[in-house]
Amino acid sequence: MAWNTYLARAAVPIAASILLIPAQAQSSLLTATGQEVNISMASPGTVECVGGTPIAAPPTPFTLCSPGTTVIRLRDRISQAAYQNLAGTAADMFNGLNDIVTNCNLNGAMTGYCWGTYRWTIPKKGVWSGVWFGDFDLQTLNTRYTAPGFGQGDALEGMQVMYDAVYSGQPVGTFIARVLPPKQNSNVAVTLAVTGPQNGTAYKAGDSFVLRIMAPGYAAKPVSVVQNGAGPVQLGLTDAQGNWSVSGSWGASDLGSYTQIWYVGGIAATPTLIFSVSP
Repeated sequence: MAWNTYLARAAVPIAASILLIPAQAQSSLLTATGQEVNISMASPGTVECVGGTPIAAPPTPFTLCSPGTTVIRLRDRISQAAYQNLAGTAADMFNGLNDIVTNCNLNGAMTGYCWGTYRWTIPKKGVWSGVWFGDFDLQTLNTRYTAPGFGQGDALEGMQVMYDAVYSGQPVGTFIARVLPPKQNSNVAVTLAVTGPQNGTAYKAGDSFVLRIMAPGYAAKPVSVVQNGAGPVQLGLTDAQGNWSVSGSWGASDLGSYTQIWYVGGIAATPTLIFSVSP
């Protein structure tokens, strides 16, 4: 069975063709870009206005206190953000809704420092969670903040993210996210055995293969692969001994060069597989 045929039946939940598709050179750093849009507010939090009073129904979401206010303290505002126009090797790792808690210390002109926490749920992949902080000017909507965090769940387990967003006078911000896969674990191993007239790691269409994952102590953990810088694809679960395998043969649709990092429960296996398939 060719790789693509196998994946058409087994890959969960992303399209099968991602495992063996000629693509750009692999980088351990995955990236995503896009736009951030605040879509709702679950709680306005509390507002303290030194020298003034809170505005019960502010004319805009960014006018919190009456004239004469010298210090504004915003605490525990809860809002939700959505993301659009996603692009990059990690784009599918950020397609979800982000629940954000906001605290700010501002002056009377609505400028100052804000910080908080976030929990960003990515359907069928996991959750990013972490802290954020930055400088804000809420009157002109010129803001910049940074949000480091960590992933949990099948496709995000153990990954790290550094997220930077900028608002330049518009209610829609732009962002770049950099994702670093988890460190490799020498106890989690992957092997690729190929039978045929190959030369080293240069294989031929028609060669047969057996790929094995060996991860003692990682029973019933999701097995996934990151190939050529694309987002991770989950393929199955390890057995009670922490093993998983697949066999088949290269097909005409599998021609190309590949760099693959295999994961068990978000832990990267050793070694990284680098090989090619030619006619």
